[in-house]
This record gives sequence, structure tokens and C-alpha cells, in this order.
Amino acid sequence: EGLDRLLLGRNPNKIYSAPGVKDFGILLRRVSLSDDIAFRFGSPHWSEFPLTAEKYAGWIHQHREATTINILLDYETFGIHKKPDTGIFQFLENLPAEILKDNQWIFMTASQALNAGNAEDFYDIEETISWKDKEIESCVWCENTHQNNMLKKVYSLENMVRKTGTEKDMDNWRHLQTADYFYYMWGNKRTDDDAYQYLNPFISGEEAYNNYRNIITGFEIQLIEKGLSAFKEKNPASSNSSIY
Repeated sequence: EGLDRLLLGRNPNKIYSAPGVKDFGILLRRVSLSDDIAFRFGSPHWSEFPLTAEKYAGWIHQHREATTINILLDYETFGIHKKPDTGIFQFLENLPAEILKDNQWIFMTASQALNAGNAEDFYDIEETISWKDKEIESCVWCENTHQNNMLKKVYSLENMVRKTGTEKDMDNWRHLQTADYFYYMWGNKRTDDDAYQYLNPFISGEEAYNNYRNIITGFEIQLIEKGLSAFKEKNPASSNSSIY
């Protein structure tokens, strides 16, 4: 997240790196341009309403000193958070051609952008940050005891997954770190103005916690069983010995 309070006047449209890390760069989300689509698009109360692809491309083109502009938003923006009748799909269909009208601009994947340029400065973050919360910190993901306990639990399984797990186990372990699991544990009430709650299948944070705890417990038991089986295969004599 390219936050003004951390950039201290620096350009978010550059490639950064973390202090002490030389083998990969950091791409910062351009907050205002991303949120113009994710939140403000389609709002009749917005001063820039209606937002057209031509207008938005014009805003992009104004950043002549940019190395990269990273527009990052949820897939659910298109059709769920922003319904088809807002014109979001027409906007998305027309946007590439409008941006490419200026031949100084091209589209890249994140990997391509990092390979195309070098880090120009350090982006030093001493706290967990994200866009969805009060003062753009991570409280809605790790604010309460349930969230913190489950975060510690899923991270504690890393060594076991790497030692005894299969490729599918590794994939499942990564999926269990999906932010939505922890967001749903946050509160006990749904709010109508919270776009994330549209897809929330749980009535309360407690229900979300119990569901996740059952999943992570079952996953851990599977890993333990695989570890024991692997140990017995390597040490058949120990499995046949008896204690009197």
C-alpha cells in the first residue's frame, strides 16, 4: 500500500525495495487511482461522476515521471461490488484502448514491471499495513484474540507442511492464509455498507472462528498422520518393537 504517511512526499509510481533485501522489488498500490474504480465508480455523489475510460486514461497519462502505476483492486469489483448497471463492464472494456492511445504507456504484469526497472529507494515498513481499516492499518485482520490465535496456528504449521506435506498440502496451507477467513472473524455484526460482507457466509465472527478452527485442526491431524507414516516407512523396526 503506497501510503502518504510512509512515503513522506516520495512518488508512489516507482519501484522500491525493503531495507536489506536486494533480490526483489516492491510495487506500491496507487491508492487514489485504485479506489476511484473500487469505491467511487458509479457514485452519483462523486465530483468526477460519471467516470469514463477516456477520463481515467487521461489521469494516467498525466503521470509523466512514473516508472509504473499499479492499479490493484478486488476481482469482485466487477459485477459484485459494482453491479453491471453502473457501467463498470463497459468502462473495463474501453479502458485498454484509451490508455494505449498514448504510446508511452503499456500494460505489464507485476513480474514484468519488476524485471523492467530497478528499485530507486527503500520503502521501510515497521508495522503491518493494508487498505481496509481505520487509518489504513491491519486491525480488521488481526485485532481480536480469535484472529491472532488462528494466525499463529496456521503459521506454526509451516515446518510440518514443508517436511511431510505434499504439493497439494502446500497449496491448501497457502489458501488457509486467505485474508477473508480472518476478516470474517473480526466482528459479530454485518453492515450493509461493507462490500466485503456481501460474500460472507457467516452470521457472526464467532461462527467464522469455529469454522476455521475445525478446518485447521483437521488439516493439522492429516499432516501429523502423514509424518507418522513417513517415519514408520523409514524406521520399520521401531514400528514392530514392543514395550513390556
